[in-house]
Amino acid sequence: MQKGIVGKLSSIIVIFIALVGCNPISNSEVADKELKSNIIDTKIKGFESFEEIDNSTPIIIKGIKKEEKNIIMNYEYGDPDGYTESNFEITDVFKNSEQNKRIAINKNIPVLEHSFHTENEHYNYGGYMNMNNEDEYLLFLTENEGMFIIQGVLFGKVPFSSEETEIHQEISNVNYTSETIITAESFFKEARNKYKK
Repeated sequence: MQKGIVGKLSSIIVIFIALVGCNPISNSEVADKELKSNIIDTKIKGFESFEEIDNSTPIIIKGIKKEEKNIIMNYEYGDPDGYTESNFEITDVFKNSEQNKRIAINKNIPVLEHSFHTENEHYNYGGYMNMNNEDEYLLFLTENEGMFIIQGVLFGKVPFSSEETEIHQEISNVNYTSETIITAESFFKEARNKYKK
């Protein structure tokens, strides 16, 4: 049984989860099932501009998601909680302002994704969709307790293998912490232009 703290959802969706009773469920166990989708109502930090998140993020990298491990938190009461731990291979480093030694080309890092599934249901925080295996992404990251956290949930993961936003559209129940919000589409466009191949 694992113990420790990984992170908990706050206004910027840093997830603090006590690692007690974690049960990984592989994708192969649910691949042939049509899962009920649940968007978890949560607060997401809003950004007024691309520059705001670009300047405030300590780690900006590009790379490829290699594989994932689904982590479920079992609670005696209430709904399950969890996340996805993804293995991410770094192919470019654009920013590493804290000189993190784990951030380097050809290294692999664990990235926390704001989504998980049980055997019958899929849960995501604020409309987040997990990265696709073997696809290329630009990530805006912070580090907490050895895990790398995607900034702003919906904003800090920019697909480079496609022009899609890869966000669940049913996000009317999302509460933003800022009244003025840059849209994901415009943010992704600016990010792709600045950090283009």
